[in-house]
Amino acid sequence: VEATFVDAAGIPQPEIRFSVRDSSWGGRRGKEVLSSSAGKVRLEVAGDDPYFLEQWKGSMPFLLQWKSPAFASGCVQVVLAPGETRALGTIVLEGRAELAGFVRDENGQPVPGARVWTDGPDLTPGFGSPIEGEINDKDRGILQRRGMSDVHGFEGFGAFAISDQSGAFLLEGVVAGEPKRAWAHKQGWRHNWTEPVLLTAGERREGFDLTLTPLDKTDRIAGRIVGPDGEPVPTADLEFQLHDDGLGLTSGAEVDDQGRFDLVVWRKVPHMLTASVPDGSLSSASLPRVEPGSTDLVLQLGKQEEGLRLIVTDGAGLPITHYRIKVTQVTDSGNFGRTQPGQEHEEGIAIVNAPAGTFEITVRAEGYATTVAGPFEGGIVPGNKIELTLPSLPGVKGLVLAGGKRVKGASVRLYKVLDPTDRMDINGFPTRVQSGLAAQVSGSDGAFQVYPDAPGNYVLAASMPGWGRAELEPMWISATELSEGHRLELPRPGSLRVRVVREDGSDPTGTLVGINRYDGHASTHVAGTGGYVLVEGLTPGGWAVTQAESEISPSSSSSSSWTAVAGETRSWPVQCQVHSGQQTEYELRIAAD
Repeated sequence: VEATFVDAAGIPQPEIRFSVRDSSWGGRRGKEVLSSSAGKVRLEVAGDDPYFLEQWKGSMPFLLQWKSPAFASGCVQVVLAPGETRALGTIVLEGRAELAGFVRDENGQPVPGARVWTDGPDLTPGFGSPIEGEINDKDRGILQRRGMSDVHGFEGFGAFAISDQSGAFLLEGVVAGEPKRAWAHKQGWRHNWTEPVLLTAGERREGFDLTLTPLDKTDRIAGRIVGPDGEPVPTADLEFQLHDDGLGLTSGAEVDDQGRFDLVVWRKVPHMLTASVPDGSLSSASLPRVEPGSTDLVLQLGKQEEGLRLIVTDGAGLPITHYRIKVTQVTDSGNFGRTQPGQEHEEGIAIVNAPAGTFEITVRAEGYATTVAGPFEGGIVPGNKIELTLPSLPGVKGLVLAGGKRVKGASVRLYKVLDPTDRMDINGFPTRVQSGLAAQVSGSDGAFQVYPDAPGNYVLAASMPGWGRAELEPMWISATELSEGHRLELPRPGSLRVRVVREDGSDPTGTLVGINRYDGHASTHVAGTGGYVLVEGLTPGGWAVTQAESEISPSSSSSSSWTAVAGETRSWPVQCQVHSGQQTEYELRIAAD
């Protein structure tokens, strides 16, 4: 990672300390380096750590920090791939101030080893928006338990310190002239924060005391994962699900080398826990309706030959050998489900680890109607066997063409259009459609057939390297009636050259630019020297071009969905038009802070 540090007057600044503060994989990676007399710095992110290099297979988010006795500290998040060189451009250093105080417990005793940092004035609980007005008990609890860590687990982008044995801390390099809160946290304790404070350059403000309280028992869910022999399974994965006030959350928790897990809960509602092993050598184990405060749980994985016998056939009684299974626990507080990846099942037979309590089993297979068995009250299945017959679907048929000729190997998908009251962001960008159904590939004659799993409004689209995306206007498709005669003509792609201009005259190099056509496939790009970004291979049509808040990692994806409030509308603005076979020029102006 390369950068140039200057002061507000544009004068290069030497001896600015630059390093990796954290990574999504954990820990600091690479040695600290100092900027030269010209203000320039080059940081080798992984350094000489061979183990980290072995683990670092794809793009990974890193939190980089800079420090100086004369200027405010700062951080920037970047997503880096092995071997990549990233130019951040010019970083303008800001005036600094200092905050000093103590971290103590409820009894006034010092809490050494606490992490202390500064953040902006907004309070934003996980998966929510900044709080306006008085904070309610639910949001306060989320912030106390989980803080404001971002999707990668990074906490705080400002000055940072660790309390000493007396509980004292000194936050050096606090940005002056901007309201900041001080935060404190220690593993096993709740977060706490101060009211916003505005400091002037060179000021040292003392007397900031932060009181930490240990996590309450009901803040946690903990236990261990064992195998059929009762021994720990350190390679296990643990997934949890919860439903609360319109939020459905599915995520994972770490499992240590003794098979133990200790989850700090987001919401104080019943959770469903599911343990499994990545290679599928052991059957999974689930616990429904786990209440926060349960800290001595045991999830025991079983032998694969044990469990419920599921037999899946088609209408002619022939086995369907490739399908996905979802086991859903039915509870008073909501339904908790977990879908397994599609697998081959010899003779159509799968062994399913059925949970205790009432549950359903959903089976999905390409070309067949999604079919549900159950619910099975109290987890009782006669004969410990379920036989499912999946009706075949007629699907959607058509041709993919390019330059008037039929195309082999194009990827064809159906994208369900969101209902008017539904909202969804994918990787932080708004979208009009949900993620696409499983792709089908056009044959040697350009023909394709895809299968919607439910009736609804869909966008039918095709894509292929070297071409733009072809798509039809949204149309109603029935899952039970054949829809045919569709023609998808791949257009020649265009390109977009964006010039970033900062109205305060600062260097735009390193600015993060996001482009989006509201199809769930937004992308982010880093401006190079002079603030230019060139994106090629784009689908002709309207594109939104904005400054992005964070970089999309190619190796991961995230989405959030919610229901619009009454009367709320959502617009789909575009800033430029991309034309087939042409390059579009666009100037992205960024107002001064």
